[in-house]
Amino acid sequence: MEKLFVWFFFFLYVISMPFSSETEQTVPLDFVAEDLQLDISQGEILENRDTHSGWLGDGESIVILSFTPEEYARLEEHLTEHWKPLPLTKNLSCSVYGEHGDNYVREPMFKDEEGNPLFDPIESGYYYFYDRFSDSTDPYSDSDLFSRSSYNFTLAILDSNAHTLQYLRFDT
Repeated sequence: MEKLFVWFFFFLYVISMPFSSETEQTVPLDFVAEDLQLDISQGEILENRDTHSGWLGDGESIVILSFTPEEYARLEEHLTEHWKPLPLTKNLSCSVYGEHGDNYVREPMFKDEEGNPLFDPIESGYYYFYDRFSDSTDPYSDSDLFSRSSYNFTLAILDSNAHTLQYLRFDT
């Protein structure tokens, strides 16, 4: 009976491995282009990783692309009305860079192993935010971002000085 018990749990463990492993993948660029409604085909990939996995598909996708000045100018010409000029809102800045107050510290959602923000603040450019939370009343507003227990959003930042695009997709 004891061997049967051990084999049963071993079997459950083996079956659940593909659903719970946190393997790193890459994001297809056509998915990013469709998500942002933007032609990014001329971008050079600087970083592309995706940790979405598990039963519910939790994880983060990070894609950083670099463009020539001419291609970047073309991108700016084709931005939809949902792209807004920087700076980021307080909520978005907090999610990307973190926040330090007198009595609290809010770590950035996108960070390295030491807890530091993955991205440097950007001075000039545009950002795009889309809230994929199921109960969101306005998917292009981040006003309710920190009023819930899970996050499902897309954030993209265009840096006019460095001619880069940072694409972030976060799901918890």
